[in-house]
Amino acid sequence: MEKIRIHLGVSPDWFRRRYIETLEHGDLGIRLNTTGVCPFLDNDGRCSIYQHRPAQCRTYPFWPEIVDTERNWKDEARRCEGINRGQVIPLKEIEKRLKDLED
Repeated sequence: MEKIRIHLGVSPDWFRRRYIETLEHGDLGIRLNTTGVCPFLDNDGRCSIYQHRPAQCRTYPFWPEIVDTERNWKDEARRCEGINRGQVIPLKEIEKRLKDLED
């Protein structure tokens, strides 16, 4: 969060009030707008903080709840235009990204 805040050049309090929410298990996450869209997507739908994106974004779509079943993966592929397209990511890289999510 601090990297994003510094990148945006805003105060800690303003950043927290504007962009952060407490999730159900007490973790902190990015507050999505009223339509469920990340506030850091620009008008073209591209990430405006890509170099500073949080772990939840760096590891997507390899979240445990997405990769645990083929059905979940296919369901997510309907929402994400990048799933099953482009370069195949080796299993070792996926495992590393999932481990990073735990840290």
